[in-house]
This record gives sequence, structure tokens and C-alpha cells, in this order.
Amino acid sequence: MYLDNKPRHLWRWLKYKSNRFNSSIIDGPLFDNERQVINDKNEKANIWAKHFEELAKDFSGNSRKSTKWESMGVSQVMYFEECDNTITWKDITKALKSTPNNKAAGKDRIPSEFWKLVEEESFPTTNLAKLFYKLIKNIWDSAYVPEIFNTSIVIPIPKKGDRRDPNNYKGISLMPSIIKIVTKIASHRLAEMDLKHNLLIKEQAGFRTREECVSQATVLYEAVRRRKIKSLPTWIGFIDFAKAFDRVPHQALLYKLKKLNIGGHLHKVISALYKNPKIQIRFGNALSETVEYECGVRQGCPASPMLFDLFINDILEAIKGVYIPELEGNIRGLLFADDAVVLAESPAELQIAFEKISQWSKKWEMKVNASKCGAIGIGQSTNMIFTVQGGIVPQVEEYKYLGIMFNKRWNHVSAIKNNTDNARKALNGMYYFLARKKIPIALRTIIIRSVLLPIATYGGEIFGMSQARNNKIQSILDTATRLVLGAGKTAAITRIREELRITPVNTKTAISRERAYYKWHKSRTWISDLIEFPMKSKLATWVSGTQRWIKRFCSENSPGETLKALTLRTRKKDSTMISNWIESNNIGRVRNIIGLEMLFPEHSKGIMQIIKIRTGTYNFAYKLARSQVIGREYLMKCPFCNEIKPESVEHLIFECSKWTSERREYMGDFLPNKNNLLPGSTDTQLLGKLLGGELIYKTVDILKNVDYPAVKAVLATASFLSATLTTRTITLNELIGAPASWTQSRNGMETLVGRDGIG
Repeated sequence: MYLDNKPRHLWRWLKYKSNRFNSSIIDGPLFDNERQVINDKNEKANIWAKHFEELAKDFSGNSRKSTKWESMGVSQVMYFEECDNTITWKDITKALKSTPNNKAAGKDRIPSEFWKLVEEESFPTTNLAKLFYKLIKNIWDSAYVPEIFNTSIVIPIPKKGDRRDPNNYKGISLMPSIIKIVTKIASHRLAEMDLKHNLLIKEQAGFRTREECVSQATVLYEAVRRRKIKSLPTWIGFIDFAKAFDRVPHQALLYKLKKLNIGGHLHKVISALYKNPKIQIRFGNALSETVEYECGVRQGCPASPMLFDLFINDILEAIKGVYIPELEGNIRGLLFADDAVVLAESPAELQIAFEKISQWSKKWEMKVNASKCGAIGIGQSTNMIFTVQGGIVPQVEEYKYLGIMFNKRWNHVSAIKNNTDNARKALNGMYYFLARKKIPIALRTIIIRSVLLPIATYGGEIFGMSQARNNKIQSILDTATRLVLGAGKTAAITRIREELRITPVNTKTAISRERAYYKWHKSRTWISDLIEFPMKSKLATWVSGTQRWIKRFCSENSPGETLKALTLRTRKKDSTMISNWIESNNIGRVRNIIGLEMLFPEHSKGIMQIIKIRTGTYNFAYKLARSQVIGREYLMKCPFCNEIKPESVEHLIFECSKWTSERREYMGDFLPNKNNLLPGSTDTQLLGKLLGGELIYKTVDILKNVDYPAVKAVLATASFLSATLTTRTITLNELIGAPASWTQSRNGMETLVGRDGIG
């Protein structure tokens, strides 16, 4: 999968092996309403149909009652002229190009890839393109969705909890591909109008182009941090809506679009999409009866995220908010889709904000889950009881907002602890995968880089640029890194990280923070204002702290300098013996040895020995003697040839008489004439080449040409080291006093490898 360029298959396999795979195949027993276990296929179909029908049910009867919402009145009758723009082939191909591949088909059973065959045509010239253009244009121009395209397939996907309980599932909706393209076009039109007319408020970052989840969390941190430095009291209310997307009344949504000057033909198209939508639930190979989709934005619809943003756009209108030093105007709160935050200067004002949220929610038939909300006073508390929609809002010490933990002390301690705990949990799930020697190192390090590191560094844009803050998280990554090589705690971890191409946590988070700083100043939310107008203070905020760090450590004020600065800094601080040895022997700090293992699995044992030599974790006799595992005489004596010379790398590869025949057999082409295949006239130069010093090629390049001299040199060394491995193991075990059978055990020499390191 790795070599055949099948990333989806590889990723699926890696997630499965690392215990991070959730199967979407749901065909097990279910609880009914009375908590009785149901196994019958037809009865389960009814349970699923009733469950999702309940979620999409219009309890008030107002969702499709236009008179209920029109009675509120729309003062303006004008709308943006773009709403009446006709559909073009360019609109269609743009929608096709933004539609992802490898997605399950809807009820029409036509995958998007079928229509994407025409996405590169400048004009509809082929018969397929002409047919597709006609279908889309007819639906758009008529503002009518044929009944056959009105039904979406919903697949239950398990979340946490008992899989027999339907409430522990979320639904993924599969729309017919034709309608998905129509809604894509509508979504693009809405996004373009937002860009031109600023439809969405600055407090909303969800589903907007170039906006990020972490940027909104950074706005919260920076705003409150500034107020804390100025000794201004701040109270934060975190709002949790109950199934927000599923509770949007259809006609209320259409009313709000008109209120935002979205009318004309675009409004008619969106109205058609919500005129009579239906769903069917697929579980296993079964399909439930059709269920009316009475309420909520359509699941699986590309336009739904933007439509929800527009629906919730006025939620903060009546809230006072708080003053932020250096900014004009108050920040009332923050929105990321349905994740809402309100800001206040006192407990009383926070309660008023909660009441405004309650009034808005009642008016638009939304429901707040009070028990999952939270109130935090920065550095303070109150005996006041907060309520929203009649429910008590708990006053908490910390709260997770957009995946990042914030506490009342307003420091990074809770965020770091949360990330450390999440990383430790993830490591426990992939422990045996990482320790399994039969799996190539390249695949095991992919898991660390692609799964463990992102979990550990989530939100690094906020807490990055601090080595001390990241130490606890780094220890989890180092445990995983050592596990791959079977190395102990005394091994030179900096060198191991470098060899396995695992970015240090401090570097990863610092780069993320630098990237955010340079990117977010172009944002259309509050983060751009905060970056443009920093607060001057001895104590650092996120903005001023980032600026100071860049000024102190980077030679230039431009993107990419942080990586250069930290790489140089790490290498300067790395004074380990193994790193110095690597430099002095021209072995190369980063070479594609692990890629070679993927291409030549028959040499995996020998290549592993090369990696251990390059990382200082190879089990030389003098190291065991230094650790007092074997006799001290072997500090200066080779136990294999009995010469009064320590068993160093050079001695093992070039000199030890014990391995003369193996050396001649596997490396004979290199040793007699050092200019034969690889240029070089000294043992030092040749040693570097034999250990991968010239292996600068990518894996795909080696795959195309396996006859590179550098490749042959490394494979020859791998064969030599593999041939000596068993005899070395037995001899060293005898010196320790271990039985010969120990060689064959799982512990064997692997136990010794991690006891010491050159560094």
C-alpha cells in the first residue's frame, strides 16, 4: 500500500492497527424504547427509522409553516443582484472540482467520480458533459427537485458508548450526486456573497474560507489575556446547543435568508431543496422505510454549514460584550458554527447574556443544553446561580472549547494536561503496533507522525514557542519513538528523532504558531484586528509573545524562519557522542535508511542494525562493559577477535578478524578497492558511505532505480551486519551468563539494546 501509492488503504490499515478505527458497518443488536435487545432485521429497521424520524421531527409544527415566520416581517424587499445570476458551465465544473472523491453514492447509486469525468472540459462538448449540464441547469432554472432526488440515505456511525443504544450514533447522510452538485453551487454563491457583502458577523468563524477552529480559540485566549493583564474582570459563558443542526426550522431559515437580502432565484432554489426532503436509514445491507425530514438543515448537504451560519448569525445582537484593550468596539462573544461563547464584565452581566441567549433560542425554537454549558470567572468565583432556558449552568474550573482546555487561571496548564492525557491514551492504543519488529520502521513512524503527533500538539498555535511547556507532551512522544527502536532512556533521543524524521513537539507547535501569526492577519474575524493592534505590556499576550519570539530567534521576519532557527538551535545544543561521530564521519544526519527497509524487506534485520549504529543504540561490547553488563576488560578488548581494541564501529566493519569471511562475502566489492563503486580513499569516507552517507534519494526514486551505488553500499553493509547478528548475540549472552535459549526469546538482546547509548 505504501509503495503502490494507495494512501487511503494505508491510512485505513494504520488506523485499524493503532486502535483508532471505527467501523461504519452497523448490523448488531439494538435497544428498543424499553431497553429490550432486538436482533430481528425488520424490527431493527423500524428502530432506526423511528430514531432518526424523532431527530428530524417538527415538534412545534412551525418548521414548515411560513406564516409563523413571515408574520415577524421582513422590512426590506430588495435582494442582492447576484441571487438572480444564471448558472454557467464554469459554476458546474467549479463545484465538481471541489467535490471529494471516494465518497459513498446516494440513492441514485451514481458516485461523484462519474460526473467528475467532465470537470476538465472548458465547454460541455462530450455527450456526458452535455447531459450533465442539461440536468443541472433544468433543476436550477426550474427551482424544482424531482421526487427521485429528494431522498438521502443516512448511515449510523457509532460514537462513544454502548453500540446497542441508537442515541450513541451520529448520522452521515448520502445525497444523490446530482443534488449534491446543485447544493455545491448554491454554497459557492452564498460564500461569494458573504465575501463581497460581509453577511456573517466578525464573531463567526465556522465554515468560512481561510478560517480555522484554533484561530477562534486564540481570539478567546488573546482577548481575555489582555483584560487579565489590565486587571479587568472577565466572565465567560460557554453555550452548548442540543442537536443544533437538527433543530433549525425550515421556514425560519428561509425567512432569515430574505432578511439578509438573499432572495430572488437563489432563494427559490434553496426553498426547493427544503420543500419535501426525506431520508432512509441504511444499516448493514438493510434499508428502512422513508422518513420525512421535517426539521433541521439537511445532513450531507454542502450548503448546510453556510446556511446554519446564516441562521445563527444574529444570536449575539443583544449582548453587550466586553472591551478589549487596543480594539474599537466590544467583543460580544464568539461563534464557530453552533459552538458559542459570550463575554461579560460581571456575573450579573453574564446572567443577562444567558437570558438573551434564552430569548433568542425560544424565538427560533432552538434548545440549549444547560447542563453541558459552563461559566468561568477569570481568577474569581461567585455564589450566583447562572441559568439558561430554565436550566442551571454549572460554574466550572475549566472548560473544553473547540477541543482546547481553558481554565479560570487563564494559563496553559489545563491545555497541556489535556493533550498529554490524550497522547498517552493514543499511545496505549498503538503500543503493540509500535513495538512490533516485523512491521517496517517507516510504517511505525508514520503512525507517530500522522496520528500521535497531531493529537499531542493540537492547539499548539496557542501554547507553542515554549520548550518548558511542551516537555510533558514530548515525553509521551519520546516513549513512542524509543519503542520503535527498542531503545532505553539513556539513548540520545535527539539523534533518534532526527533519524526517524519525527519532529520535536516544541518545533511542531512553534511552527504552527508562526504559521498562524502570518496567516491570520488576513482573517475576516477578530483575530486579524488583534494581530494588527497588539497590546503593549511587559507581560506577553499571544500576539506580542509571538512577535517577541520571532524577533529574538529568527534572523528575518518572514514565514519559515522558525523551522530554520529551531533546527539550528537543536543541533547546536546536541553535544552527544553519537551526533559528533555522525558529523565527523560524513555519515549524514538525515538519510533515507527507513525507506530502504520498505523496498528491501529481506534486508530488514541488517538495515535495523544500521539504524541502530546511526542512532547510537547498537549493542557494542564496550557499551555493555561500560554498563557493567559484561566484564570491564571489554572496555578495551574485542570479545570476538580477542584483540586489545574496543569493539567500535570501525573495528566491526573493517578490522575484526572474526568476521573476515562475512566481510569478504558481502562487502568484498567495496573494501579491496575503495575507488571501485564509491569514490573515497580513507576508511572514514568509506564508513560514511557504507552507513548511508550518500543515500539522499527519496523512496520513489530508489524504486525507479535500485542500482544506485549508494543503495548497493548500504545493502552490502546490511547483509554483513545481518550475517554477524546471531553469533554476536550468542557470544554476548555467554559473557553475561545467560542461557543460549535466551537468544531465541523476545527479551534476548532487545533487552540489552536499550541499556545504554553512545550519547
